[in-house]
Amino acid sequence: MSSEEQATEPLIGNINRALPTAFDVALDSYYVRECYRVYYSLVIDLLHNSVYKYITLTGTPGIGKSIFYQYFFSRYRKEYPDIPIIAASFNKKQVQKCVVFVPYKAPIIIKKLDFLDIESDYPNAIHLYDGPPNMKPNDSKLVTFTSPNSSWFNFIRKNVGFHHPLYMPVWEFAELARAVDLLELDLTINELYRRFYEFGGEVRFCLQTNIDDYQEGEDSLQQAIKNINTVEALQSCFDLKVSMEHLIHRLLHYVPKTNPRFATLKIGSEGVENALYNKLGLKFLKEREKLMLWLEGAGKASTFYGWLFENLAHEILIEGGVFKCTILEESDAMNERDLYIVPAVRRYDRFKNDFTLEKIFYNAYHIPISQTFLSIGPFYYSNEVVTMFQITKSSNHPVNPAGLIDLFIKLRCLEVIRETPTLANLYQKEWEKTLSYKKL
Repeated sequence: MSSEEQATEPLIGNINRALPTAFDVALDSYYVRECYRVYYSLVIDLLHNSVYKYITLTGTPGIGKSIFYQYFFSRYRKEYPDIPIIAASFNKKQVQKCVVFVPYKAPIIIKKLDFLDIESDYPNAIHLYDGPPNMKPNDSKLVTFTSPNSSWFNFIRKNVGFHHPLYMPVWEFAELARAVDLLELDLTINELYRRFYEFGGEVRFCLQTNIDDYQEGEDSLQQAIKNINTVEALQSCFDLKVSMEHLIHRLLHYVPKTNPRFATLKIGSEGVENALYNKLGLKFLKEREKLMLWLEGAGKASTFYGWLFENLAHEILIEGGVFKCTILEESDAMNERDLYIVPAVRRYDRFKNDFTLEKIFYNAYHIPISQTFLSIGPFYYSNEVVTMFQITKSSNHPVNPAGLIDLFIKLRCLEVIRETPTLANLYQKEWEKTLSYKKL
């Protein structure tokens, strides 16, 4: 699709009721996310220009992979009208429905008993499966749309040289707000904010119009939080050692890496993060020594350890006190300086990028709600000095000047700080000798 065609592509697509789906779709239309175009192009490139025969579109449950299946089918049939499409839906590892879309003819419904022979009847077709299948074509190309499913991934892993997963991103708030507007949904912006706070970018619940289904989602989420009573239990979620359906997929989201074949896990929403932090906060204080020893042997592999390290650092800084700081000079010389933080008496403020200037003067330790300012975590104001902290489990974490500038503009001190900016980095002690001067 050319850039001109992309510019004129409609933002609303129509649900094709003839297309087999793993679950019923309530609405008659859907919002076309910008990432749909990107992932469609990725899949087409893999199918046409690589050895991969089997592509799995996956990611966090409830983000609309089945809707992307609708988009993919519609666009593929338009761009490749001479290629038959075998579309099938799966549930509980069994085929539920199969329809063959042949060129220039009415769709053909295939009986379940005839599904095993479908490839020989249509050898040139592409297969599109919604839901985790329990089989694959031998020679034909297959695109599967499913949440992470251990049975399917274990089955297809035997074809490691020919299978390529792609993780899709959760929704951003701006996308959800745009969808509410274009689909004319009966949701206020305040209600959408509340849902996004609770569920993050899960469109299934953020845009849910059935109140009973929404309540069921809330109950399931609260039950999952209730089941996390120890730091070890939370770690088990990040390590994929507990129920995917009842814990992992309710508390955590998949975040695609730069190469979307891979993804990391993060806590799914601000609401979930705050609930877990409040629930485990006392354990952070009581078990700090054990947790710090735990972190020292953790390496950099898990997102969980980064979250744990960050929250332990928050607890220590909120308590206040005198902190020894090593000043990294461009000449590699190292000098020490005392940094005194007035105890915040458990007062902290979680800020977005719309915070007011007056809020920084409160005797509070300011923590960003999300990655609002690139490279910057919390900051603290005292005696006309703003101390900004970068908390990371990586000894070579980059600094993005754009993030610093955004914060300086908000604080109305860009010109004053431009000449001599200073950033406090919080690392694990054993990395002390590996740190080096960073020029901003």
